[in-house]
Amino acid sequence: MRLAAVGTTLAVVLALAACSSGGGAPVASSSSATVAPSPTRATPTTSPTPTSASPTTSPVDSATPDASTSSPAPVVAVTDYGATLAVWATHHKADERFDPGAMWDATSGWGPDEANDDKFNDTVVVGGRVLRYDMYLPRPAVAAATAIALATATLPRDATVVWRRQFATCYAVQLSSATLGKLLAGKPFANPQGQVQLQLRSGSPSSSTAAFDPAAVTSVRVRPTLAATAADFAGC
Repeated sequence: MRLAAVGTTLAVVLALAACSSGGGAPVASSSSATVAPSPTRATPTTSPTPTSASPTTSPVDSATPDASTSSPAPVVAVTDYGATLAVWATHHKADERFDPGAMWDATSGWGPDEANDDKFNDTVVVGGRVLRYDMYLPRPAVAAATAIALATATLPRDATVVWRRQFATCYAVQLSSATLGKLLAGKPFANPQGQVQLQLRSGSPSSSTAAFDPAAVTSVRVRPTLAATAADFAGC
């Protein structure tokens, strides 16, 4: 009786296996996931307007995250660019040698001299948020790659490059951040794309006429400049 039962059971299993090997409803794999591709914006290759310097090889193509190659990083709290003044003040130290709120984070070895060694200069608050400042860099100057890395470190981590171009007196890097877009969509900002621009400069930080040198960057101007393409930007 036990052998008969085993034989019967085996026959049933084989029959079921034969049936299931035929056409059946496909079962979706639970391990697969569809990942939306990151948006891609092409870097303009056209020649700049006559008022700007001819484009040169980018001083650094990997110092800033590029929308065509990077996946968005998790959104984190904004403590630097775009932060409210109250939050900013808990992460930066005001320089009491200057007007309240103008200069922050005095650091020996940065800026043109020890009397002007703040990392963040001429800080401007718009609608309660910190949206403009000039970053002084370590003396005497740094390469463009280092300057861009230091400046982008103060932006939300999801900021990606929209375009970049060298002009006579600066190298401009236009970025967009979904995090900033959410914070700055309404009044008085009108910046739903979360656009922000870095302007790398050479020479004295107090002058805007020095020719740009990618090997000797002294400061970075960080501004909420709206320019979807390089053609929309009038130049430095």
